[in-house]
Amino acid sequence: MAVQKYRLVFSRHRPEDPGTLVLLSPADTGWNDFGYNFHATLVVSPNDARKELNLKAYCIPVDEYGRPIRFATWFEENWRARMRPFTYRSSGFLTLLATDDAYSKLFSWCKSDEEYRNILLTINEITWLRENYGFDAAKFRKIIGSEAFQVGVLRSAGAYRAYRDGFHFGYRKSKAPVDVRKPFSFSVQLPGFSNEHSLDFNYKDLELIEDRVHCLIGRNGIGKTQVLRKLILSLAADEDKENPFLDVHDSEYQNVLTKSSIANPYSRVISYTTEVESALPCGSRADTVFDYQHCNLSLPFDSGTGAKTIASMLVSLVRDDEGPRNKFNRLGALKAAVLPHIDWDSIALPVKKDSGISSISYNGVDWIRFSTFASLNEERLLKASPQVIQDIEIGHFNEEGDPVNVSSGQRVFLRFAVHFLSYASKGSLVIFDEPETHLHPNLISSFAILLYRVLAQTKSVAIVATHSPFIVREVPSHCVHVFQSKSRGSVEISTPYLKTLGASPTSLSLSIFGDDTAKKYYEKLLEAVAPTDLPIAGILQNYGDVLSTDMLIQMRSIIEKRVLNAGD
Repeated sequence: MAVQKYRLVFSRHRPEDPGTLVLLSPADTGWNDFGYNFHATLVVSPNDARKELNLKAYCIPVDEYGRPIRFATWFEENWRARMRPFTYRSSGFLTLLATDDAYSKLFSWCKSDEEYRNILLTINEITWLRENYGFDAAKFRKIIGSEAFQVGVLRSAGAYRAYRDGFHFGYRKSKAPVDVRKPFSFSVQLPGFSNEHSLDFNYKDLELIEDRVHCLIGRNGIGKTQVLRKLILSLAADEDKENPFLDVHDSEYQNVLTKSSIANPYSRVISYTTEVESALPCGSRADTVFDYQHCNLSLPFDSGTGAKTIASMLVSLVRDDEGPRNKFNRLGALKAAVLPHIDWDSIALPVKKDSGISSISYNGVDWIRFSTFASLNEERLLKASPQVIQDIEIGHFNEEGDPVNVSSGQRVFLRFAVHFLSYASKGSLVIFDEPETHLHPNLISSFAILLYRVLAQTKSVAIVATHSPFIVREVPSHCVHVFQSKSRGSVEISTPYLKTLGASPTSLSLSIFGDDTAKKYYEKLLEAVAPTDLPIAGILQNYGDVLSTDMLIQMRSIIEKRVLNAGD
């Protein structure tokens, strides 16, 4: 059945008029947002048995020059001129629902996706126009960038999240904020293998240890990344019957639908990779139920990947400081994670010319130190936020304002920390494909500390595919899955016999990989020394600065045995 189009009317009461209507009227008229007020009540009135839906919103009328006008004033002037409910040209106003949850309520109330879109279009909803239908681009940027919008609309964190996530949030299924640390099993038949990859993700109730991270470890070509890919597709298939991914072929998705979909308890799935070309899906469409975020840590966030820049996410971490998703200080967690590796005060945000807030000018760009930005009072922060250039990356500067070089490992770690703290929500599944790339062992330890902290705070879990024993030593052995190749293309997945949590990387490497190459080279060296007449003093003189203490002890033992045998 065709969906009736809605008609927008500015009125406090439904007119004696049949049909499907949306009513907008002023609300909280005594409220003062630093001299502005765009508060509105939005009523969706259907022409069927459903009850009317009442939502809080913001309505931003604009004059002929694109300057926002106080909504209550504009409403009363137009009402007095007509003395009846009125309509208005679509180019003369914009609306934004007051919270991200309001979009979810509207979507749940609607009978179809088409009705949801129709209502958003009818009310000139900002985030929908921004991405789907269009609005005079110059006029739109002028409204969004105005002090009136930034201060009068985006003052509350709820409105800021609504503007950031907007209509996307409506498509996501509301799931109870429960702890997703629950066992599950997953099996998949991968091409090139004679048997299935079967995994059991179990957890133990340990008083001091929250075992929220599982590791998949094994040699290259054993199927770790492909298992993660199929797991993501299988979780999506539980919620979307149509392919939600941007880069997954429909035939592959349909095959997953018929063979391997599993129940999806997670509110969001977030995946990370450090490979330029990854087998993990690169993202999902906005109009899908499955909430999937992908981040390639090796690519700049403004390189066409569709991801937000670090600058935009840092602004969000400062602005999004309240609400149910933030039970802990995310900005404080970021600072604690970054401080051991990067000078916090060196991080700087690019800002517009003549913004009045910059303290550094370099290479034709003005910058404000992030620590300064984060400490601004409410009004100054609201006015400063639109001055940040959010489509280029951050900079690093010393006290004198000279640029500071950061290593690839530091850059990757900062990208991960900022993105993870921006997107981790209650009940998420976080997936990593080889996070150790670019990371020094010390950074891997900080990675693990931050990962565990955020997972515990958000009641989420993670699965990590890795080659690194430095990652595995951060995980108890019952959460480690060793992939091993067997005869005739089969694969075996088992837990290691060694207790992994806190074990030495050398022991883990020997236990999991066997270190066959190192062992053979070690044996060749011993074989080369054994038949010579070189005394231990000569070995120390020639090779003492090259060979390890363990190696020298073994050689001394060989020489002593040789001397004893010669004496016999």
